[in-house]
Amino acid sequence: MIITKHYGTACVLYKKNIDIKEGKRYLFWGRSGIGKTTALRIIAKLESNEEPCDIKLGKISMVFQEDRLLESFTARENLLAVCDDKAIVDSALSAFKIPINQRVREFSGGMKRRVAILRALLYEHDTLLMDEPFTGLDDETYKSVISFINEREKGKTIIIVSHEERVNKDLLIDEVVEF
Repeated sequence: MIITKHYGTACVLYKKNIDIKEGKRYLFWGRSGIGKTTALRIIAKLESNEEPCDIKLGKISMVFQEDRLLESFTARENLLAVCDDKAIVDSALSAFKIPINQRVREFSGGMKRRVAILRALLYEHDTLLMDEPFTGLDDETYKSVISFINEREKGKTIIIVSHEERVNKDLLIDEVVEF
């Protein structure tokens, strides 16, 4: 897939070649402002690509840089919006140590982040896109989230934007795409 993107006269990406294969894990790596998030948004079809593009990734789920939660809902209600199985939802919340019936607006930043990640993981998908997903997580929580992703996402395509060096090793990345 070739990506080109301009915003007005500013060129963010020019003929960036990204070869995404089904079932592989990719880390988009590079300095801030170089186009990693834009590339991810183009892959998610949230922004247009100026190049002809015929990438097929199936059903996509995404963790955005912002949590984008339903603040007046409980964590459980946020997850039930994408997954009907209450047992799976409750088990996931328990694994991430998130109160089931507390309103999300009362959560800390790290707790909101965990709910946002869980929501993306519990949505039925073929491809998982994650944009700086581990911001605000302490080391212990980071490790449990990584373990959950590695176990749950076997065989699925993952594309992650992160500035954290440990993500490459911890998420078993197949290819680092430098920007």
